Amino acid sequence: MKTQDVVRILKRHEAEIRARGVRHVAIFGSTARGAARADSDIDLLVSVPPERKFSLIDQASLKELVADFIGREVDLLIEEDLRPRLRAAVERDRVEVF
Repeated sequence: MKTQDVVRILKRHEAEIRARGVRHVAIFGSTARGAARADSDIDLLVSVPPERKFSLIDQASLKELVADFIGREVDLLIEEDLRPRLRAAVERDRVEVF
């Protein structure tokens, strides 16, 4: 799936994603680099307000929601929880969605 297709789908569902407590969404990884294969998952980075408790159940629910929108498996990272080494890797490929 092309980067612009994923961005377009996520933007179309922005209100539903934000309703889950998400402030910002970006993609990274092979899809963001334009190197995704037919079986590639979507790597999603989300930001949530610091006062929002984003539980594992919230994360699983959001992953399922986005996977349904896109028709692909989704890996989800919370931006506020990234450690420096992983943050650097994510930032190399990061494509902002909203």
